[in-house]
Amino acid sequence: MQLKDNYKILSFLSFLLILLSTSSFFLGFYLDENSAGGGSYMGDWEFLWPNLKLFIDNDLYTAITHENFLTNRSPLLYMLHASLNPFVDNAIAYRRSVFVISLIVPILFYFCLRQKFKQKDNLLLLLVASTIFLSPYFRTSSFWGLEENYGIIFLLLTYLFLNFFLENKNEYS
Repeated sequence: MQLKDNYKILSFLSFLLILLSTSSFFLGFYLDENSAGGGSYMGDWEFLWPNLKLFIDNDLYTAITHENFLTNRSPLLYMLHASLNPFVDNAIAYRRSVFVISLIVPILFYFCLRQKFKQKDNLLLLLVASTIFLSPYFRTSSFWGLEENYGIIFLLLTYLFLNFFLENKNEYS
């Protein structure tokens, strides 16, 4: 009986920690948090937004060769947002859209963990996946529309597809 009570307590604590990390993530966005130092209106945002506007207002060649295009990163993010994101006309809407896109990361992380640790409790895997909400680097990139979270998304997708491919290859061999 005590083992069952301990499991209930641990489950409740896990659920509480997941809820707290998720709510702190949403609260950080609402408060314009800049925990890693790269965000804020005085940080990377002052370069990102004008660069994005160059890609929205000009063709690709003009935007890349424009004298005001200041970045040390690939222009792929700007090209994708200018062509695929319907919320790039407004800075706040753009930041919200990147925030929502960043919510894919813990979901993909959970699926990666579930794929690797099939026998583990799902609540434990959710708890581990929700720890990414506490990362200052991930939070700042999510809140201020920075590029870094897209790399994390594609890394996790690559891991999922590679494992799926390897598992199916072994079935048909």
